[in-house]
Amino acid sequence: MNYSTYRFTLDLQRHQSNMSIAVFQYDSAVQLRISLTDGGKPYFIEEGSYAVFYGKRPDVPLCLDCDIHSNSEIIFNFNDTVTAKLGKVTCQIRLYGKDKELITAPRFTIIVEERVVDDDDIEIVDSDLSALDQIFMNEADRRSAEIRRDKAEIARDNAEKIRQQNEEARQAKDQEIESKLNEALETTENAKNTADNAAEASSNALSTAKATEAKFESFKNESANNLTNAISTHNTSDSAHNDIRLQLSQFIRQVTTLLDSDDTTLDQMSEVVAYIKANKTLIESITTSKVNVSDIIDNLITSVSNKPLSAKQGVVLKELIDANTSDIGEISTALDSIISEQEAIIAIQNSLIGGGSV
Repeated sequence: MNYSTYRFTLDLQRHQSNMSIAVFQYDSAVQLRISLTDGGKPYFIEEGSYAVFYGKRPDVPLCLDCDIHSNSEIIFNFNDTVTAKLGKVTCQIRLYGKDKELITAPRFTIIVEERVVDDDDIEIVDSDLSALDQIFMNEADRRSAEIRRDKAEIARDNAEKIRQQNEEARQAKDQEIESKLNEALETTENAKNTADNAAEASSNALSTAKATEAKFESFKNESANNLTNAISTHNTSDSAHNDIRLQLSQFIRQVTTLLDSDDTTLDQMSEVVAYIKANKTLIESITTSKVNVSDIIDNLITSVSNKPLSAKQGVVLKELIDANTSDIGEISTALDSIISEQEAIIAIQNSLIGGGSV
């Protein structure tokens, strides 16, 4: 069926409209295409919504179904009941949501007029549209284009909002990445500085250890030389083992005194000889085990195992031992410091290795 189409717009915030449509009595080839706005802005009809046409004819009320097209237009096709009576029909389009809740109910008016000429009386039908019809069609097209333009503008605004949101999200993400990158670079730089300091400390500790080792080696050589010199000096000293020589001389003087004495109470020579024989081993041990002055070593470099060291060299040895004790204490302290530094370096290296990637 070819419909006479009327396009108009109703606003959700204006329930009473001045929109009025004139139709002929018994005209059923009429179609209303109604667009909705909300405060002047295009209103998009939610999926699942439905619309109902209500009309109040001079004699009876009307209730007819409508169609919804592309979520933007409500379409109502007339039938004979709408235009059966002449006069004004107060109309209302009720739009319900998918939950059956009434969204809006704007009103408009249909004027049913008497036909000037019945269809049966018309012999010639002009297929061309009248100038007025053309104006109406042009106006409808203009409004449709305006609606499309408004929809495009809304879509553009929504797209711009989405673009701005995406841009803000991108900038926030870039800032977060830059912050994490700077933090990672700072951590890497700190780790590098720590590693450089550790390497420098390790190098210093190694140098200190080498210096300490060289000092200890020098001290050892010096001590050995001093000991050798002390033994050599002791071995060549005339005063070495004077105590033994003095004891032996005293013993000889006592024997000589006894031999020269005229005391009748003293033993006879035979008795002396007998005593000597009886104590031969003891006497031999005294004479053979004695230490000659020339055998006393007065230096610390002679390696002879059966000669004694002089008392002087004993003092020298004591001084060397005391000096060595002090140096050994310093060396021990230095070695403890080196060990502590090495342990710290190892801990730093382990932490760097354990820290892994940045």
